[in-house]
Amino acid sequence: MSAKNVPKHVAIVGLTGVGKSTLVNVLTGSNHANVTNDVKPCTAQAVRYDIELEGVRYTLWDTRGLNEASEQGATGPIARFLSFLRGTPDADQELRKFLRGKNPKISLILFCIEAEKIRVDAQWKHYDKIYVKFCKRRTKVAVVVTRMDGNTKRTTEWRTTCEDMAKEVVGESLDARLFEAVPAFERVDDTGDCRSKIFRLISNFS
Repeated sequence: MSAKNVPKHVAIVGLTGVGKSTLVNVLTGSNHANVTNDVKPCTAQAVRYDIELEGVRYTLWDTRGLNEASEQGATGPIARFLSFLRGTPDADQELRKFLRGKNPKISLILFCIEAEKIRVDAQWKHYDKIYVKFCKRRTKVAVVVTRMDGNTKRTTEWRTTCEDMAKEVVGESLDARLFEAVPAFERVDDTGDCRSKIFRLISNFS
């Protein structure tokens, strides 16, 4: 298989309900991925989506929400304790293993964060967990801000905020080209040029 035909594997990560599956729908141009706006998980495990765009193959991996229990029913303290005794890995453990694996070899991670929470320090600690603790800074992590209103997206302030927050938490400056945004929308057709911009980001850094 030629290098051109080898798919670029891209993992989409973030907290439950942050808009990962919505991003998948934007990138696939469809409504294949289940979507939720609350804390209930809609992705039980990493789901694969194969796309070909302008002769380039991409494989998107819609991952489980960070910090989810491995068993959706294990929400109480006793259930969580029994899950621990059984050695059942939680979502974070599974995601770390997935991102570090060689089959597939993830070439870029898209970290999703909601627009209204880009100034929340705790949100960026999840970014730090993915980039520093899970990937040891070896895999590039791009930030995709979801559910952004149109007026904010047309400014550069949100990019500056993301750069400042990431630098504060991670301790290093990040490439401004590793930030992109998805507007709040009702139909995939209403997302404008964000699909092409995110694919351009993926092509440049994966």
